[in-house]
Amino acid sequence: MACVGAIDETGKLLQLSTFEKSVNVEKFMLFLEELKQKTNVRGATMFLDNLSVHKRIEVRQWAEENGMDLLFNAAYSCTYNPIESMWAYAKRKFYKEEAILEAEAKFDSVERRVRKAI
Repeated sequence: MACVGAIDETGKLLQLSTFEKSVNVEKFMLFLEELKQKTNVRGATMFLDNLSVHKRIEVRQWAEENGMDLLFNAAYSCTYNPIESMWAYAKRKFYKEEAILEAEAKFDSVERRVRKAI
């Protein structure tokens, strides 16, 4: 699973898209179009990491056509990218909930076997 998100300067989530497999330029362009529909991107600056998809000519052309500036983070500097904190929080919460669901499933399985044995 792959997620692409956009937050504003206050940390508010503006757009979230999830994909079954990794993000390619077509998926990222779809994300940008959905973001455009939800917000007024004209005059905005998008702060991006160095994923190769972000640097594609299609993305640069889209940004130019929509009056948006692209600002790229320094390589290997995820601590300077505010959305990385959001992703870290989301991952912790996701894996915690996944562990709880897994434990509940195991408990239900054991409980069914015990009831069947009795």
